[in-house]
Amino acid sequence: ICVLYLIAKQWYQRRVRGLHFAATGDHSFWRRSRFLARPLVREFNIGSVIVENPFYGSRKPKKQVRSGIRHVSDLFTMGSALIAETQVLLGWLQDQGYTRLGISGVSLGGHNASLAAAVWGQPVATIPCLSWSTAAHTFSEGLVSSACVWNVLRDQLSPDKLDEIHAVIQKTEADVQDMLMSRYGPDADNDNPGAERIMNILDQLPGNILDQLPGSLGGGTRGRDKITTLYMRLVVDEFSNLKHYPVLACPEAAVVVVANSDLYVPRPPDKDLPHIQEIWPGCEMRTVNGGHITSYLTHNHTFRKAINDSFDRLDLWLKNQEHEEGHQI
Repeated sequence: ICVLYLIAKQWYQRRVRGLHFAATGDHSFWRRSRFLARPLVREFNIGSVIVENPFYGSRKPKKQVRSGIRHVSDLFTMGSALIAETQVLLGWLQDQGYTRLGISGVSLGGHNASLAAAVWGQPVATIPCLSWSTAAHTFSEGLVSSACVWNVLRDQLSPDKLDEIHAVIQKTEADVQDMLMSRYGPDADNDNPGAERIMNILDQLPGNILDQLPGSLGGGTRGRDKITTLYMRLVVDEFSNLKHYPVLACPEAAVVVVANSDLYVPRPPDKDLPHIQEIWPGCEMRTVNGGHITSYLTHNHTFRKAINDSFDRLDLWLKNQEHEEGHQI
C-alpha cells in the first residue's frame, strides 16, 4: 500500500496536483512538506501528493538499517513499484477532477519521477532534479558507489562463467569505450537497446537476469575490479536508462535541473552518456551551482520554480494542441 500525505488549498481555483518522490534517505513526509509542498501552495497554488518510497519509512524491511538497501535487486523493485503506484495515483487524481498533473523528485526521486512519467503515457509536467538519463554511472563511478560491497558483488558473479566474462570484458579502456559507443554512439541500434556486444555479456550469464543480480549494497570498495564495476554499470543501465522507456507524451513540458559539480550523479564529458535533451526533445535543462548535497539543501526555491514552470509549459502545449485540433475540424 502506498502511503500518502496530501496538501491542497483552493483546489477548485486551479485543478493542479504534483507527485513528489523521495530522495535517498528521505524516510518521512516532513522535508518535502516543509520545502516543497507547503511553499508550492503559498506561491503557486499547486497541490501535492507526497509519496513514501518502498523500502523507506513505514515500508522499510525490518532487517534494513536506515537507507541501506540490502540488495541491488531492491533498487529495481523500488523503481518498478513506484512506476506502478504512480499509474494508480494519477488515474485516481484524474477521477477526482484534476486536469493538470505533474511528477517531480530530487536525486533518487528525480530519476524515479522520470521513469514514472515516461510510462504514464499521457501529457504530464515532469521535473527531475539532480538526476540524469541513467543511474548506471551513479552506482559504478559516483560517490554512492562506495556504499556497494564490491567483494560480495564480485563473488556473486557466476564462478564458472568468470573466465568467459573476463575474456569479453577485460579489455583496454579503449575497447570498453568501443563497446559503450556501440550502445550510445551514432551507429547504435536504437530499435534494439538491449542488443549489440554489451548485451552479449549478460546473455552469457546463466538463468534469469534478475536471479543473477549481484547481491548486497552497503560498505566500501574492497574487492572492486573492472569486471564487477562494468557488470554493475550494465545491469543498472538496463533498468534505468531513459532510452529504454517510452518518450514522454509531452517532452516540451519537462524541466530538468542538474548541478554543475555533482559527484553523486556524474555526467563526465568523456563518457558516451545519452543526453537527456536527446531523449526528451524540447525539454528545458537548468543548471545550479553546487554539488549534489549542497544543491539538495539550498536550491529548493529553484526546484519549486521549475515545478511551476513545467506546469506552465504543459498548459501552453495543451492549448496549442487544442488550437491545432480546432483548425483541423
